[in-house]
Amino acid sequence: SSARRRQDGAHLAIDEMIEMRVEGVILIGSRARHSFVRATSALMPIVSVGVPIDDVDSIVVDDELGATIAVDYLVGLGHRHIVHIDGGDGGGAAPRRVGFFSAMSRHLLVPRVVAGDFTERGGVEAVETMLAGGAPPQAILAANDLTAIGALGRLSAAGLRVPDDVSIVGYDNTSLASMTHLALTTIDQPRVEMGQRAVERIVERREHNRSGSRDHHDAARRHALPPSDAVHQTITPSLVVRATAGPPRRSIDA
Repeated sequence: SSARRRQDGAHLAIDEMIEMRVEGVILIGSRARHSFVRATSALMPIVSVGVPIDDVDSIVVDDELGATIAVDYLVGLGHRHIVHIDGGDGGGAAPRRVGFFSAMSRHLLVPRVVAGDFTERGGVEAVETMLAGGAPPQAILAANDLTAIGALGRLSAAGLRVPDDVSIVGYDNTSLASMTHLALTTIDQPRVEMGQRAVERIVERREHNRSGSRDHHDAARRHALPPSDAVHQTITPSLVVRATAGPPRRSIDA
C-alpha cells in the first residue's frame, strides 16, 4: 500500500542518516513506526515535529485546539451546518477531528465528518459526496489547506460561490493559502518557531551527550540521556482570516 511505502521510505532515510553519522535528525510529520524511531533515538538525537512519540523529543501543534478555534469562528459568523473533511490516518488528523466534534457538541450542533486524506483530490471527492446527498453545508472545515483547495475548486465547478454559498476554513496556513486568487482563511501553524525549537532541542541533546564522550554517538548508545526525559513541547495555533469564510446567506436547520 502507499502508506506502507511511505513508512518504508522513512525507515530507509533514517537508516541513511545513521550511516552518515549526522549530528541529529528532525522528523517532520513522519510515518515511521514509533518503535523504530524510539530505538534510533538511542543512537542520535531525534526530534519529531508534528507527531508526538513516547520517549522521543517532540514539537507539536495543539491540533485539537486549532479545530476548535475554526469551529468557534464559523459559529460566530452564524453557521450552524458545518462539515469537517478529515485527514484519514494522516498525522494530526485525529486531534483535529476530536476538536471538531467537541466544539460542535459544545455549541449544541450536529457534527458531520466526510472522509478525506489530506490531498486536493480528497477535498474534491468529499464535496462530491456532500453534493450527492443534497444541499451543500453552510461551511466546511478542511483538515488541511490542500483539502480546502480541492473542495473550493469542486464547489466552484458546481456553480457554488465561496464564501457566498459555502464558507471554507483550511488548516496549516501553507504558502498556497496566502495566494491572492485563493485567499484561504485557515489555521496557522508557526512553522518557523517549530523549526527553531527543534534545532535548539537537537543542540541541547548533542551538548549533553558530548559532556560524557568525545563521540556523541558513543554517548548516545550509553543513553547519556534516558528516553524517560523526553521533552514534548506544544505550540498554540491561531486563526488567519482571509476571504473564504463569511456569514451564511441561507439558513439550514442543524
